[in-house]
Amino acid sequence: MGRFRSKRFSYFTGLGAVVLLLPALAYAYMYNADMFSDDRCLNLAMIDPNREYWPYPLPFERKYATYIIDADKERNKDKFKEARELIHTLANTSDTINGVRFDFAKGSKYSNLIKMITICHEEDIDFFMLLDNSFYVISELSSSEIKKEKDWFKERYSGYTMSSE
Repeated sequence: MGRFRSKRFSYFTGLGAVVLLLPALAYAYMYNADMFSDDRCLNLAMIDPNREYWPYPLPFERKYATYIIDADKERNKDKFKEARELIHTLANTSDTINGVRFDFAKGSKYSNLIKMITICHEEDIDFFMLLDNSFYVISELSSSEIKKEKDWFKERYSGYTMSSE
């Protein structure tokens, strides 16, 4: 009779270990593998070109390759493929003369904008912006634009000093 009770007790503890310990181990593994972090967002800053303090005429002065995005998925797919190659070239050569511009026509979808932003992140483009109904992609600012920006900051903030007081 003592044997029968010990078997029943061992089955119960084994079942308890499976039910309680296995989920705890799975949770610990997923926590260590960082599976609970949310990586599905993109940081996107929007500018208001009507503000008085914006130092540049918008859009930036470049030679833009223009792609019109409309409701036709097949044509858009070809345009995105061609634009990706051009954006890849812009990113690798640090081109300050050329850029890519996407114009949204009637019937274009929000997913097209997300696709453009994804392309820019995959190709490691530092500067892209959405202005009115167009999406502009440039690889980096030219030296004259950087000089304009520095002069603008000096003029605007010349009386301010950085102090830790």
